[in-house]
Amino acid sequence: GDQELVPDLEKERCDRYFVYQNYDSNTTTYKGRKRRRVFMGSLIADDSWHTLATIAMETYGIYTAVAFVESNRTQTGIPRKSRFVEGTLDHKLLVESNLFGPETEVLIEHFSHEEKVDGMGLIR
Repeated sequence: GDQELVPDLEKERCDRYFVYQNYDSNTTTYKGRKRRRVFMGSLIADDSWHTLATIAMETYGIYTAVAFVESNRTQTGIPRKSRFVEGTLDHKLLVESNLFGPETEVLIEHFSHEEKVDGMGLIR
C-alpha cells in the first residue's frame, strides 16, 4: 500500500520511466517519502478505442485514478449524444475492464450545458 515503501519495488516501478538517479537519495540528508499518487484527467467524446487503448497500454498500472469528463455538447456548442452513459457497453469497457490497470479506478463525470455557447470569437 501507500503506508510503507518497498525500495526494490519502487526502483523497478520508477526505472520504467526515469533514467537518472536521485542524487539526494545517496546523501545522508535524504528522508524517505510516502509514495506519491498519480492521477490523469481528460475530456472524452468520440475518441477511438485505438487511441484509448494506446494511452492505457503506455500508462498501464501507473495512475491511481483516471477521470474523464463527457459533455452533451461539442467544444463548438453542437449537441451530441453522450457515449459513456452507465449501462452502455462503452461505459462498461472503459470503467470496469481494468483497461488502465488492475488497481486504477476509472471515473466518468457527465457535464450538461443547454445554453448558447459563447466561444469569444474562437468558434468559426
